[in-house]
Amino acid sequence: MRRFILFLIFAFSFVLVQAQQPAVTKQEAMEERTGKVSKLARLASTITVDELTRHLTILSSDDFAGRETGTEGEEKARNYIAGMFESYGLPAAGEQNSYFLGFSYIAENWEDINLAVNGENFRHLGEYFSVPSKNSDLAVAVNEITFLGYGIDSEQYSDYKGKDVNGKVLLILDGEPVKGGNSLITGNATPSDWTTNM
Repeated sequence: MRRFILFLIFAFSFVLVQAQQPAVTKQEAMEERTGKVSKLARLASTITVDELTRHLTILSSDDFAGRETGTEGEEKARNYIAGMFESYGLPAAGEQNSYFLGFSYIAENWEDINLAVNGENFRHLGEYFSVPSKNSDLAVAVNEITFLGYGIDSEQYSDYKGKDVNGKVLLILDGEPVKGGNSLITGNATPSDWTTNM
C-alpha cells in the first residue's frame, strides 16, 4: 500500500510539472530541433519582466501626473514612448516622419458647473445634470421657473399639453412617468427613448 501511495504522489507531481510547462507549437518545436528561430521569436525573447516593470514604473510615476489627455503628463508620456520606439529602431511612420498621428480633441470641464436658484446652490450630478459642451458659459437670471414634469411630448403622454412654455425657463425631471412598474409611454417595463436617449 505504501508503494502505491508513493507511486500516486510521483505521478501527481509529474502531472503538475507538465501542467506548468508552456504549450509549445509544432512550429516552435521544429525551429528548436533545426536551430532555426523566427524573427518574431527572437524579438519576443528580448522582452523581459524587468524592462516592462521599468517602463510601467516610469509611466505611472508622479512625474507623469496621471497622463490625462491634453495635459503636460500626457505629453511627457507621449514623448517617452516615442523615444523608446526610436531607441528600438522602429520606423517613424507618423505625420511628418514622426511617431505621432494627430486627432481632434475637445475637452469638457466637469469641475466648474454651478446652478443657483434664488441664492440656493444645487449639486451637479446629484440634484441636477448638465453636459458642459452643451451649456458652456450659460448664465440665466430669471424671476420665474416653470416646472414641466418630465418634459415629454409624445402621443401616449405629454407634459406640454395645455401649457405655454414660449420664452420660459423650464425645470424638468429625469426619466419618465411609470405606473405599476410600467412606462406610461411604452406600456411595459421597458423605458422609452425619453429615458434612454439623452
